[in-house]
Amino acid sequence: MRNEPIGKVFALMLLGVMLIVWSGCGDSDEPLVKAETPSEPEELTSDTPIPVTLTGSLKGEVEKIVGVQFNIRLLQDGTVVSSVEADADGNYRIDNIAPGVYTVQMTARGYEAVEQTVQIHADDVALLDRVALKALEIPVPHIQGRLLNQATKQPLDRARLQLLDETGNVREVLTNETGAFEFENVPAEQQLTLIIDTDGFERQELPIPPIPAGEIATVDVELVRLPRFRGLLSDHITKQPLAGFLLQLIDEAGNVHEATTRGTGLFAFEGLPAGQRFTLLINHEKYEKQELLIDPIPAGEVAITEVELVPLDRDQLPVGEGLEVGTKAPDFRLPDGDGKIHALADYAGQNKVVLVFDRGNW
Repeated sequence: MRNEPIGKVFALMLLGVMLIVWSGCGDSDEPLVKAETPSEPEELTSDTPIPVTLTGSLKGEVEKIVGVQFNIRLLQDGTVVSSVEADADGNYRIDNIAPGVYTVQMTARGYEAVEQTVQIHADDVALLDRVALKALEIPVPHIQGRLLNQATKQPLDRARLQLLDETGNVREVLTNETGAFEFENVPAEQQLTLIIDTDGFERQELPIPPIPAGEIATVDVELVRLPRFRGLLSDHITKQPLAGFLLQLIDEAGNVHEATTRGTGLFAFEGLPAGQRFTLLINHEKYEKQELLIDPIPAGEVAITEVELVPLDRDQLPVGEGLEVGTKAPDFRLPDGDGKIHALADYAGQNKVVLVFDRGNW
């Protein structure tokens, strides 16, 4: 028999190893990942360009009153979509507004609110006439506060808060970059309810005792972040990340949460219910189906895992050039004739490892 060059023989051996290697595919009842509290991972970024949306702007002026701060809120269908504070001269501007019809609400402590309707057009600045606010005849109470992330103590910007009074009226405000919020001119001597329902955090409904006329109630709130689940999806053989794969996370109530892997194979599920087990389902036409059990993730924590999918058509695996003599072999796991799994790492420190296997039809 003709002697084959050692490099070519080694290449054939490695290809055989790749064809035989098989990993567990989630059939076990053991949870795949347990909740942990690692350092905060970097936010996932998309590899695809963000579509450009044409927007417009709004600018106007409130008649200056020394010592008075004016809040300008932009509402659409009763929902606050943006807010700013007027500067010391009463000027304000709001950018990046989607085209449409809006209500501009101008408020200040102790002054009657003024509302105006405005049409926003793409690539245009809507100008509002100068407005003068009229002082209220009787004192009224106000509510102010800050909204923070309980774990990090960082302010929560652009979080929506609602204030419900005894008559069923609802007012909305947004927090600013410091997490601050304010409800001006609230009803006096009424039981109020502050509702905070922002993405990724536990919902809060806080009772506010009646506030005497002319007084200011300060309500600082810290929100608990809901559990998060993040990970990396890759090909079991090539170790390359798998982009554009749909993953489903099913909770105990049967709710389905979906995420799609990025170009780097990263995926993220945010705002999950706390204290529940989940089933991670990955079903792709070119890979074996995965159903993996995920341990409950406590509120405020993030669980991280890596998942490798086994390709269905392993005959299409790329053929490499093998390893040069003296190159360190990559680690692998193989079953013996009795089905016992052996890993190359198990033999670390020994002089030689010899692989003998049936050549089969290749």
